[in-house]
Amino acid sequence: MLVTMVRYTRYYVNQSGGSEIGPDYRASNRMRRDDGIGSLSECSSVLLNLLYLGAKAVGKEVLKSGSNIITDILYLYTFITQHAPLH
Repeated sequence: MLVTMVRYTRYYVNQSGGSEIGPDYRASNRMRRDDGIGSLSECSSVLLNLLYLGAKAVGKEVLKSGSNIITDILYLYTFITQHAPLH
C-alpha cells in the first residue's frame, strides 16, 4: 500500500507542476497582468466602442438632414417651375 501511495504522490506532484504543496494554478494573461482597475487596453476598447457608437449616431443624423435638405430643394424647384411666369 505504501508503494502505491508513493507512486500516486509522484504522479500528483508531476501533474501539479512540481509543487509539493499543491497544484500550481496559472491565471490567464488577462488576470496575470495586474494593470489595475483602469488598464489602458480596457479603457481604449471602451472608448473606441463609444466613439464607434457616437459616429454611427452622427452619421444617421447627417443622412437624415441631408435627405431633408434634398427634399426641400426638390419641393422648391417644383414650386418654382409650376408657378414661374412664362416669358
